[in-house]
Amino acid sequence: MKLGVFHTVAAYQWGGTFTIKEDLFRGLVSAIDDSGHELVVFTDDMSARERYPSPRISWVEVRSVRLRALLAFVKKRVNRVCSHGLLLPAPFVSESWLDPFLFDAGIDLFVNLGPDAISMAVPYVCAVFDLQHRYQPFMPEASAHGYWERWDEQFRQLLGRATFVITGTDVGRGEITRFYQVPDDRIVTLPHPTPGFAIAAAKEPLPARPSFLKPGPFIFYPAQFWAHKNHITLLQALAILRDEHKLDLQLVLVGSDQWNRSFVVEQIAAMGLSDAVHVRGLVERAELIALYRHALALTYVSTCGPENLPPLEAFALGCPVINSDLPGAREQLAGAALIASMTDPASIADAVLTLHRDPAERDALIAAGRAVAAERTAEHFARGLFEAVRPFAQKRKNWSTRTPYTKPLRLGRIFGR
Repeated sequence: MKLGVFHTVAAYQWGGTFTIKEDLFRGLVSAIDDSGHELVVFTDDMSARERYPSPRISWVEVRSVRLRALLAFVKKRVNRVCSHGLLLPAPFVSESWLDPFLFDAGIDLFVNLGPDAISMAVPYVCAVFDLQHRYQPFMPEASAHGYWERWDEQFRQLLGRATFVITGTDVGRGEITRFYQVPDDRIVTLPHPTPGFAIAAAKEPLPARPSFLKPGPFIFYPAQFWAHKNHITLLQALAILRDEHKLDLQLVLVGSDQWNRSFVVEQIAAMGLSDAVHVRGLVERAELIALYRHALALTYVSTCGPENLPPLEAFALGCPVINSDLPGAREQLAGAALIASMTDPASIADAVLTLHRDPAERDALIAAGRAVAAERTAEHFARGLFEAVRPFAQKRKNWSTRTPYTKPLRLGRIFGR
């Protein structure tokens, strides 16, 4: 089949979204040669073509991506007006700016690199990282400003029409079926790949310990400052370790502010932990790697998941993991992490104490984590995807890309190619 993918220059500040999309793209282009498929990359970064030479990859330049995205934004607003009585031709309401490019290239199946779909005009694949707006609709980031309604409608349309939906665990598979009634044979279980930067950095010499740290052990939590990241419970666990167990322990928090950083900082002061907690904000990747490699443990206590990247990054970089007891966490982490209650600070504190007091247990977790990271490369993910979509090829032979059903109103040409 001829597979399509859109790739743009992403910003490191996008955090996990940046990491996931870059790794999935790298996996697709690296594994395409022996897949039996062809890959067409639609991009505004033609320099990437030089990094991935392959006779099975063709490249189509898409210019003015930001202007095209603005057009899509306006059209969505027009669509809302249409839904209140103003009628426009269906192609205008439904067309994506990418559609004409997909039809011209004869794309059989479009691969989205995240939980969205740039186009739904051709058969497509999409991924689901979590459905926590369903589990935790009370979180402000899910409930405020109509976010819950928009997310739920997006997932309802996106998953309902997808040819295949990718999820990382069997627990996630069940959630997709339960919440959005997607048939089981259209769901593909593929664990998230280990971020490539972490695999590469693990081969480098040990970097210097960050200079802002005082002597002594520290735990590490890379997470944007959302409410669902559960920072307060981790702070309470730190207070237990310092006050009840007299452990002189530091905590490093990194991540961008998503409404909640000022509240977390206030709570740090109120608990008397200002001398023990370092709030670093969004840091460069070199500092991130150094923190992983010197930390006593990654304490990933989020209430949302389980498809989170930091535990996989920690696995690759030799940092033992303490993870919250999310549904699916044990499956994703494959026994290579300590599991602690997300709502019980004492449980988290006990896990930290275990790693502090038992070097053999810590070493065993590091070895197990490295084994998991080595098995889950981006190329392994891509090969699994290529194999999973293969049965669709026979069905796809039954129609042309140029039919009355799929002919788009060519508004996508407005800004030229």
